[in-house]
Amino acid sequence: FSGGSAHTAQYQLSKNKKEKQTRSSSTPSFDPLLMTPDGTKSNYVIKNISPKSNIPNQEFNCEVGPWIMAPVMVNCVRRSHALLGYTTASSSDDRDGGGTARTTLEYGDAQLQNIGGGWDWMSSQFQKAKLATGIAIPFLKDVLLPPPGQGPDRTTMEQGYLTVHGRATVVVVDGNDDDDDDDKKHVLHGTFHFNKDVSYLYTAVLLVETGMTMLSKLDNNNDDDDASKLPCGVVTPAVALGHDLTERILKTMDATLEIKEVSSSSSSASE
Repeated sequence: FSGGSAHTAQYQLSKNKKEKQTRSSSTPSFDPLLMTPDGTKSNYVIKNISPKSNIPNQEFNCEVGPWIMAPVMVNCVRRSHALLGYTTASSSDDRDGGGTARTTLEYGDAQLQNIGGGWDWMSSQFQKAKLATGIAIPFLKDVLLPPPGQGPDRTTMEQGYLTVHGRATVVVVDGNDDDDDDDKKHVLHGTFHFNKDVSYLYTAVLLVETGMTMLSKLDNNNDDDDASKLPCGVVTPAVALGHDLTERILKTMDATLEIKEVSSSSSSASE
C-alpha cells in the first residue's frame, strides 16, 4: 500500500463521528456532498451497503470484506449521484412531496479476502497486520507505515495490478404505476483491469490523464455546445468528464474494461 492510502485510512478511522460540528449560518444543515448547484439538498441519496466484516461469496469462492478506501469511494459516488441522479422517480412515486421514492441508490465497496494460499496469503496478512497496527497505535505509525508521497519500489509497481469487479442490478420501470410485476430487472457484470500498480504508480498516471481530459474539454469551450463546457464547483470525475475520461484511460493506459448483461427478467418471474 502507498503512504497516501495508509494515512487516508488512519484519518477515516480516527475521526470522532460523534463530535458535533459547529456550523455557521451560511453552512447547510445537511451533508455538503448532497448540495445542488442552487444550494438546496439533492433528493438523490446513497444507501451504503459496504460490508463491515468478512462474509462468504460463492461467485469468487472466497470472502469479501471491508476495504480501507471504501468510505472515500462511497462519498465520491454519493456526490456523483447527488448531481447526476443515477436513479429516477415518476410523479406517482412522490410519496413525501420530494420525489424521493426511487431516488436512493444502493452502493458499496468491498475487497476480496483470503484468495489463494501460501506465500501470497501470508504476505497479504502481514501487510494487513502492519496497517492495522500502525493505525491503532499512532506512535508506531512512522515505523510501520510509509509517509505520504512514498510507495512500493519500481519493480513491485510494474508487476502489480488491480482488477475491479462491478456487480449491478438495474430495475427498469414499465410505466404502469399500479403494477410492478412487469418491471424489468437486469443484472450486469463489469470488470475493469489495470496491468500496473494502482495504489501508487497508476494513481499518478490517472491524475495526469484526468488533467489532460480537462484541458481537452476546455479547448472545446469555444463551441456553442453547452455539453462541451466543464461544470464548476465541487464535482467528481463522473460529473465533470463523464465517459471522456474512461475512453482516454482505455486508450492511453494499460487497462481493459468489459461490461456485460448476465440475466434479464420481470419482477413477477424473479419472485
